[in-house]
Amino acid sequence: MMSRLFPRHKARPDQAGFVRRGLALAFDTVIIGLISLLIYLTIVEIKALATGEPGIIAQASQAFKEGAGFSIRMREDEADEMFNIIKEYFISLLYFVLFFRFGGRTPGKRIFRLKVVDLEGKPRLGWYQCFERAHGYVCSGLFASLGFWQVLWNKKGLAMHDKIAGTTVVKLPKKERPKKAKKTRRGAGKETA
Repeated sequence: MMSRLFPRHKARPDQAGFVRRGLALAFDTVIIGLISLLIYLTIVEIKALATGEPGIIAQASQAFKEGAGFSIRMREDEADEMFNIIKEYFISLLYFVLFFRFGGRTPGKRIFRLKVVDLEGKPRLGWYQCFERAHGYVCSGLFASLGFWQVLWNKKGLAMHDKIAGTTVVKLPKKERPKKAKKTRRGAGKETA
C-alpha cells in the first residue's frame, strides 16, 4: 500500500530524498533570515544617522553599559511592511539564483552534500533556469507547501520547482580522507652499543 502511495522511482539513481532536501532548505532559510536582519539593521542605522537620533547599536551599547534591559522597537507602518516583504523576496531570489548559478549548491545543500543539477545533463545551470527554480520555491510553498511534498509521490521524485526548472537535487558522495601513514620511532628495533 505504501509503495503505491509513495513510489520509489527516481529521475536519477543518486537523487536526494525529501528529508535531506528539507533540512538543507531550512538551513538556507535561517541564513536568509540573518542576511535580512543585517540589512534591516543597516537601514535603521542609516536612517538614525540621517535624523541625528541614536540608532539601535548606540541604544544597545548604552543599555549594556548601564546594565539595563534592551529591546528593539520596530515602527508599524504599512509602507515599511510592504518594503520588508519585497526586500525578503528579492534577497531570497538573489541568494538562490546566485548559488544555483555558481556551483549549484547553497550553503545548506553544501552541508548536506547535495547539488542541484540539470535533468538533461548540462554541466551548469543557466541564468534563466536558476531564476525559474528560485521562483519555483514560491510556487512550491503555496497550499501547505504541497509543491515541496510532491517529491514523495512524484514518479520521478521531483518537486514542483524541479519540474518548473528542469532540475533535480542529487546526493554527492562522501570524500574519503587520505589515511595518514603511521609514524615510526627513530632507532626502533636497532641495538645500541
